[in-house]
Amino acid sequence: MCLAIYLASQHPLPTFNHHERYPELLISPHLYKKKAAVEETLNLPFIYYVGSWEGCSCGFNPPSREAGEDESGRTEREMSAASRSSLSRYLADQIEAGELALYVAWDGEEGSPIQLKRTVSPDYFLTDPFEPLETNTLLRIQSVP
Repeated sequence: MCLAIYLASQHPLPTFNHHERYPELLISPHLYKKKAAVEETLNLPFIYYVGSWEGCSCGFNPPSREAGEDESGRTEREMSAASRSSLSRYLADQIEAGELALYVAWDGEEGSPIQLKRTVSPDYFLTDPFEPLETNTLLRIQSVP
């Protein structure tokens, strides 16, 4: 089962798949069948799926064990950190557009009750060591928490 992260905003946000400024990051407007469940959780009009270097959202969490390297010689831990760095930069770039929120859930379990609500800054994703994101979490993104 994959982790799914959704980003909500008051205004439209740029979408892309691994942008030059945000390598190892995917921002997609395509929610497919999950849209109703996600919209019920996030009360903002524009909602996007957020993917890591893996395509799904699992790659934002550091690996529980170190696997091998990719073809460029980077480890999963380094790629996870690169995805979080790009996410942090993207959120910092978009924060002026208004309220931002991230919803973390297991894929297929969107709409489950929120267990944890936190307010964080974009720099939260740069902490080292990074604590894995928990499911059923709502993160409000602010310049200064």
